[in-house]
Amino acid sequence: MTDIHSHLKALRRARELTQEAVARQMGLTRQAVSSHESGRTQPDLETLARYGEVYGVSLQEILYGGSRSERQLRRLRRAAWTVGAVLPICNALWAGLRWTASRFFPIQEGQMQAGMQKVWEQHRLLAELSEKAEGLSLVIAWLAVVVLALRLERPVPLREKLSCLGILAALTMAAVLPFALADPVFGLADYTVTPLRQILWGAMAVLVLLTVDALRGRKTT
Repeated sequence: MTDIHSHLKALRRARELTQEAVARQMGLTRQAVSSHESGRTQPDLETLARYGEVYGVSLQEILYGGSRSERQLRRLRRAAWTVGAVLPICNALWAGLRWTASRFFPIQEGQMQAGMQKVWEQHRLLAELSEKAEGLSLVIAWLAVVVLALRLERPVPLREKLSCLGILAALTMAAVLPFALADPVFGLADYTVTPLRQILWGAMAVLVLLTVDALRGRKTT
C-alpha cells in the first residue's frame, strides 16, 4: 500500500486528466490531489473509493496497482492488431480477385466474339467471388467494432484509440493499393471505397467510446 500515490498518478495520466479536472470531480482542491499523488498525505478509504469512481477502477486496483486497466490496454492493442491482420487479408483477397478478372480475363465492349464465352464465365466467377469477399470484409469490420465496444468496460486513453485507428487505416489501405494501381480497368476510387468505409466505422467506434467515457465521468460528478 506504500505505492498508492504512484497508482493514483498513473491512473490519472492513463486517462489523460489534469489534477484540476480530478479535483473538480472529487470536490477537492488541486493541491489535495497533488499531495495525494506525491505521497505527502495519505487519503482515507472514503476518498480512495471516490478516486475509484472517477477513474472507473476498483479500490483494490488503487491499493495494489492498475493491473486490470493495464490488461484492458493490452486487450485493446491485441484486438487492434488482430483486426489489423484479418481485414487486410480479406481486402487483399477481394482486391486480388478483382484485379485478376480485369487483368487476365478482360471483357471487350460491344458484341461478344467467338471463343470469349469461357473468358466471360471466368471473369464473372472472379467478380462474384470478389464481391462476396468484399462483403465479408465489411461484416468482419462491423463485428469487430461491436465486439470491441462491448468488451471495453473501462476508459482507454484517447491516444491509444487513435493509435489503433491509425493501424487499421494504414493496413487496410496498404492491402488494396497495389491492386488499385495495377488494375487496367478499375480506378483507385473503386478499390478504396471499402477500406474507407472500414476506417469510418473505426472512427465511429472511437466516437462511441469517447461518449461512453464522458458519460461515465459525468456519473462520478
